[in-house]
Amino acid sequence: LVTDLGINLSLGFDWYSRKAKKCPVTFVVLEGSGGLSKRLQAWEKHFGETIPDSYKVFVDSFSLMNSNDITQLIAEINCQGQSSGLIVIDTLNQASPGADENSSKDMGLIIQNAQRLARETKCHVMLVHYTGKDASKGLRGHSSLIAALDVSIEVKRDGSGRSWSISKSKDDTDEGVHHFDLKKIMLGSDPDGDPISSCVVDGAIHRIITNKQKKPQGAQ
Repeated sequence: LVTDLGINLSLGFDWYSRKAKKCPVTFVVLEGSGGLSKRLQAWEKHFGETIPDSYKVFVDSFSLMNSNDITQLIAEINCQGQSSGLIVIDTLNQASPGADENSSKDMGLIIQNAQRLARETKCHVMLVHYTGKDASKGLRGHSSLIAALDVSIEVKRDGSGRSWSISKSKDDTDEGVHHFDLKKIMLGSDPDGDPISSCVVDGAIHRIITNKQKKPQGAQ
């Protein structure tokens, strides 16, 4: 879902009926990097669009606990013309090795460095993070994290159904649940003849559910 959001922003395409302003996107992939290339290929094949050069992937080691890493990433983003856009850090856990998520000190340093990254690149910084074992209690770790966020997008899976919603928004509405499916896309086969595939976000189910929920009009 985050990959799909980032690609649409890099192209300036509306996303779930929300207007998008075209901007550079930097994806810091610290978990599952092996499958990202296939996801990007699947997106291009399914939607018939070429992902622009302004969508860049960073796969080197990176820590939000290390000021030198922050300095280097800031320099790289600004040097490559990726400022004034979106930076995705996937995931917060992998970007904070050795940190205690429940420690106010450690979480405070993570937040401070993420804010510095945003400030010195003029970018929005998106942190991909997990809920705890009890999803109803929200994000894993110290409460200072949710307090520092401008927006929190919560992704859920209920059986075969998937959805996202805005669980926190400082300056906008947080209403509505948005449904989606993952559609399998065949990319070819490997040297042994086994199929290679990936998946893309398909929002068609959202339109179906939304239409069913509309109240009937006119006389009954």
